[in-house]
Amino acid sequence: MAIHFSDLVKNSMLDALVVNLAGTDGTAGTATLRIYTGEQPATGPPTGSCGTGILLCTVENIGWAAASNGSVGMAEPTGYLGTAATDGTAGWARITNGGTDGTLYFDGPIMGSSGSEGIGLNDPVIVADAEVAVIYFGIAIP
Repeated sequence: MAIHFSDLVKNSMLDALVVNLAGTDGTAGTATLRIYTGEQPATGPPTGSCGTGILLCTVENIGWAAASNGSVGMAEPTGYLGTAATDGTAGWARITNGGTDGTLYFDGPIMGSSGSEGIGLNDPVIVADAEVAVIYFGIAIP
């Protein structure tokens, strides 16, 4: 039998995660998203290994709104922008706190260009020196 949390508990856990990743909730966030090619590593954090993935783009200063109903979305509804370093197809991303590769981070797949959970880009095919938009980044606790 599974453990089920109330929305109050889910929201508290998500708000704590957001504060640890981004320093605060709201648009003043400091989290960094690094977008890579290839498959998400089978062993995620805290190993720090990026596998064979190539870093395509870094998007900085990401923030999330306050949690509601067991989920949290980006604080900027229009998204966050970065500039691509090289060409490639986005496969997965790593989120770090305050731009560092500290112990508090997680990996997630690039989901596509529409949705509300996971990480979505304007286009997963990335071209060097082009603008890359993170159009959604939702986290939920079922």
